[in-house]
Amino acid sequence: MQPLTEALTPVRSALLAAAEQDATAELARADAHAARILADARRQAAQIVAEAQSRGAADATTALAAERARQRRAARAVVLAAGKQAYDRMRACAREAVTGFVGDPQVRQRLEQMARAELGPSLEIRDAPDGGIIARAGGRRLDLSLAGFAERAAEQSAARWNQP
Repeated sequence: MQPLTEALTPVRSALLAAAEQDATAELARADAHAARILADARRQAAQIVAEAQSRGAADATTALAAERARQRRAARAVVLAAGKQAYDRMRACAREAVTGFVGDPQVRQRLEQMARAELGPSLEIRDAPDGGIIARAGGRRLDLSLAGFAERAAEQSAARWNQP
């Protein structure tokens, strides 16, 4: 699939850049939101500590540990939800970005060339629902749909975010 990868490198790069920019902005907002939640959690934890000290050290330790665990779970849930929202937005942006290629005869011609290079000259080509093509030859199937390109670009970007 080298010809496919090489031919679509500029498209993929543009999609990845736009998606990463949107994702970076979403993650920054999520980080800020998580920071506010953590600050609130710390204030609440401080109140709990003050009340617990008046009731006894043993009760304070137990309550504080439980509250901190709850706050960590709540903060983690917010961060995870924000990450999912950013990923969903990135996917939507990637799909929107490829819609500009729907109906472009040069893009279709290049996709057909790539399909023939990958599957050989005896193949069946049909239009993909959202643009691009789906090619088949023998038992092999090649998804050159524009939506497929957008999904793969979003998945690759998300994989880079999740790397340590």
